[in-house]
Amino acid sequence: LEPEAADFELGNEVFVAKSKLDGSMLGTIRTHSNLFKPLPLEASIELPAHFKGRRLIEATRLSVLGNLQASLVRNALFKTFFQYCLSQKADWMLAAGRRPVDRLYDTMLWRDVDGVGNLYPMAHAAGVPHRVMCMAPDEAEPTWRAADHPLFRFAFQTVHPDLDFTGVRPLDAMLP
Repeated sequence: LEPEAADFELGNEVFVAKSKLDGSMLGTIRTHSNLFKPLPLEASIELPAHFKGRRLIEATRLSVLGNLQASLVRNALFKTFFQYCLSQKADWMLAAGRRPVDRLYDTMLWRDVDGVGNLYPMAHAAGVPHRVMCMAPDEAEPTWRAADHPLFRFAFQTVHPDLDFTGVRPLDAMLP
């Protein structure tokens, strides 16, 4: 209900899904880039070597109201996250998901960063164990196309003119 300090940090963005009927908030997702400071999940896990020196963007604070449109809102927020990561030239999208939220990432064909699905107590989530998962943004389209995944058409073949990136700050413009 109230902004958090991280909402305003350099390299972070907050995306909001609003109802077309009354303008009420239906869901949010916040992104964190590693260009200016470590990702929140890095306080709890040392990422494998292949992530070092790469442009990473972590999704946090996914929150969707529990109503009939919840899955549509969640999918729209994930589509926004994917498009944002592509536009920001991210090498990897990451997220930490507690059980059963981690199953959402499984269904989107993300992989565990450690390859085995270990659970890590997350310092930024009150020590609750989470799986840490990833996908390279440029792998989403071919992976979902090959799997005939339902998000393929939604994310890559359906035009959603309401997805608005006009307020997004280009990460490259923020670099020294």
